[in-house]
Amino acid sequence: MKKHKEKIKRSRGEQILFNCFFVFLCIFSATYAIAYFFVIMNTFKGAFEYIITSKFAFPKEWVWNYGKVFTSFEVNGSGYFRMCFHSIWFSVTGSVPSLLSTAACAYAYARYKFPGRKAIFAINLIMLTLSLPGSGPAYYKLFCDLGMKNSWRYLLGCFGGFGGQFIILVGFWKGIDWAYGEATFIDGGNDWTVFWKVMMPQAMPMLGVFFVLGFINGWNSHEFTMLYMPKYPSIAFGLYEYQARMQRSMDTPMYFSALVVTSVPSIILYISFQDLILQNLTAGALKG
Repeated sequence: MKKHKEKIKRSRGEQILFNCFFVFLCIFSATYAIAYFFVIMNTFKGAFEYIITSKFAFPKEWVWNYGKVFTSFEVNGSGYFRMCFHSIWFSVTGSVPSLLSTAACAYAYARYKFPGRKAIFAINLIMLTLSLPGSGPAYYKLFCDLGMKNSWRYLLGCFGGFGGQFIILVGFWKGIDWAYGEATFIDGGNDWTVFWKVMMPQAMPMLGVFFVLGFINGWNSHEFTMLYMPKYPSIAFGLYEYQARMQRSMDTPMYFSALVVTSVPSIILYISFQDLILQNLTAGALKG
């Protein structure tokens, strides 16, 4: 027997408000869809035709530029597939250490009492609230002085511990019944056993959401590679570098083709995990 979902009763004012938001979101989504459609349409034009014709006109002669993305697109000696490999590597290694360190810091804050506990939380809130652009040059100099630029040692800079995820995870850890931990202590476990074998498995859905979001952000971001790993360009940095270096004479349809191909993994990931993302982030934010 299928269970029928109960209809939420809303007042007339709420119905009008929800309908207005629905219309607004439809229009907002349509602007993105239309822009994406014209970008895809321009990927089938030749370089010269793109320059002399309207950007909103259909191609007069259809050209398959997607093949050139995999054969001709190259930045700093790296082809498209090598840049994709760098993007996957940076996205994974940038997300996993940050998630583990943040989960551990949030758990320690939520479950243990220690001196300076409130000050740490206040500093985290200040860091989220204030813009600190002046820390960028200092962080870059530290990165270079420690020999982490263009080196595997960049992984040391991926360990964080604070930020917006810290706030959400603190609320999540506080929302878990401590009876799980007490039962583990009775069975002979210690603090590490409680954290790794009891608490972390319960946090995996939320950490999985953070990983997906971190992966998408790392896949689409070029700043990290541009500053710290320029010898190993990611696909986002490759697209940025290609556009900046060949702004006048570049093959724009091929560039658009590379953009479309590169956007596919992010779109698939978000569509696949959108329900999980909304459920976990909403629940995690309310449990604090």
